[in-house]
Amino acid sequence: LYALAKQAQSLGAYKLARMAYDKLQVLRVPPTWQHQIDLSCLAIRSKAYSDQDDLLPVCNWCMTTNPLLRSNLDSCINCGHPFVRTFLGFDILPLVEFQPEANISTEEALKLISREPKSGQQSNDGWSQGTRGGAEVMSLNDGPMDGDGQ
Repeated sequence: LYALAKQAQSLGAYKLARMAYDKLQVLRVPPTWQHQIDLSCLAIRSKAYSDQDDLLPVCNWCMTTNPLLRSNLDSCINCGHPFVRTFLGFDILPLVEFQPEANISTEEALKLISREPKSGQQSNDGWSQGTRGGAEVMSLNDGPMDGDGQ
C-alpha cells in the first residue's frame, strides 16, 4: 500500500495516493515508517484532488474515462465491459466484442474475418484510401464521383 501511494504520488495520481495514505493512517505500521507516512500524508494534501487525465483508463466500448481505483474490479464503471490487459506493460488492449448477425453461419463469419480487405476503397465523396509503401494513405480526388458535373 505504501509503494502504491509513493508511485501514485510520483506519477501525479494524487487522488489515488491520497486514498492509499488515508488507508495507511488507519492501519498499524512499523513505528519507523509512521513519521514518513505522516509527512507524506501532509504533503499529498497540498496537491490537487484529482488524477492526471493521461493516467486514467478509457473504456473502448463506451469511451468513458474511468478512475484508477474502482470498486467493480477491472471493468468499466459505466457499461461493465471488462478491461483486457497485456502482460507486457499491463496496458489496456483496445478489444471490443462483436457478434455477427443471426443469419450468418459460423463458417461464413470465419471466412469473412480471415479474408484480406480491399487494397483501395473509393467513396462517392471524392476520398480514396489504400496503402502505399506499407503506409495507409487517404487522398482526395478532384471531385465527387457521382457524375453530377460540378
